[in-house]
Amino acid sequence: MPWPSFIPWSNSLKTRACRQLIHHYLGVFFQEKLSLDQLSVDLFSGCGQVKDVILNLNALNESLTNNNIPFEIVKAYVGEINLSIPWTSLLSDNSLLDIKGLEITIRPKQTNDQNMSDGSFELSTMFNSMNTSMLIAQECLKNETEEDTTYQGLET
Repeated sequence: MPWPSFIPWSNSLKTRACRQLIHHYLGVFFQEKLSLDQLSVDLFSGCGQVKDVILNLNALNESLTNNNIPFEIVKAYVGEINLSIPWTSLLSDNSLLDIKGLEITIRPKQTNDQNMSDGSFELSTMFNSMNTSMLIAQECLKNETEEDTTYQGLET
C-alpha cells in the first residue's frame, strides 16, 4: 500500500497541502494563486490535476532574457496539467506529466539601439553577416568572366 494512504488527513487538507507545495516550487510562474477549484488531487492513486492556469508573463520573460532569447511572451495559458506518480514503484516506473491546451503567444523582443548587448544584437549581426556573404557570392558569380586562367609564377 502506498505511503500517502496512511496520512490521516481529510481530502480538503491534502488538497491544500498540495496547493501549498505547488506554490512553493512553481508559484512564481503563476499569475494568480491557484484556487482549490482548479486543483484536483488523489494522493492514494498518485494523480493530480490543475486546470485553467494563466502564467506570469514577467517571470517567463525574465527567464527568456536571462538566457539571451530574443523573444518575449505576450500571452501564456495552460488549459490542464495532469501528473501521475507511481508511489509503489518510484525507482522503476516513470512519472507522467501531461499538459493540454498550452497557448503561448510570442513576438520578437523590442530592442533599443542604445542597448544592443543582448542576444538579439548577436542574432541581428549573424543575419546581416549571412546576407552580406550571400550578396558577395552572387556578385562573384554574376561578374565571372572568361578570362585567361593561366597560372602565373609556376613554370610548366
